[in-house]
Amino acid sequence: AQRFLTKQIALGALEPSSPYEFLGADVVDSVAHRDLALEVAQQTLVLLRNENRPGGSASQRGLPLSSEATIAFIGPHCRSTVALLGNYHGINVQVLNSSIVDVATAMGLNFTASDGTGPLPSIASQAKSADVAVLCLGLTVNDEGEGHDRTSLGLPLAQVELAATVVSAQPYTVAVLVNGGALSIEPLVTGASAVVSVVEAFYPAQAGGMAILQTLLGRSNRFGKLPYTMYPEGLENRSIGNYDLQ
Repeated sequence: AQRFLTKQIALGALEPSSPYEFLGADVVDSVAHRDLALEVAQQTLVLLRNENRPGGSASQRGLPLSSEATIAFIGPHCRSTVALLGNYHGINVQVLNSSIVDVATAMGLNFTASDGTGPLPSIASQAKSADVAVLCLGLTVNDEGEGHDRTSLGLPLAQVELAATVVSAQPYTVAVLVNGGALSIEPLVTGASAVVSVVEAFYPAQAGGMAILQTLLGRSNRFGKLPYTMYPEGLENRSIGNYDLQ
């Protein structure tokens, strides 16, 4: 509370009027601030899992991905823009052309993309035809937010089924998670549907697409740490008096 109030006082937020309220886009959306947004996004990504599986080619492995690989981006967040901003944000024009697919196009990567809502056999074929699949999964403000709590720790069932379909067709699959609250990810790390790598991106904001792609390709390696514990699905069914969370 002390640090929070100190910053508020320094910014004049407790005064009747603050000069920072009237800053224009030339200041707020400056090159320096865009660079800072990218740096913050890079440092908040968290690597939850990374394995190399035997038998694949040089393009089929854990992170970093090869820029020469054919990549199949699959899932609801591969084309997300405003969803990357999370709950609290203003109008942001830059993010509208900064999805993972937009950045991959600008980088000249060889890829296909699907939001994962088509027939599962077609999605499996797309994944199998690539060297590696990147599942772009997670939540949006329609699933969680202030005054809008989730009743489950798990990914939406449709996404769990999508992941199982993709992994069965393409063993070299990486999962990127976009979300705010903690998720249970057992389906992504255990059993036959386990992916090679998992990157937690949270809501990475306006430079999220660039930060995610740079990190997947090894051009950035500034992973951070989780701000919370990721508990298994079913934890919400435990007694509130049971503190044994091992």
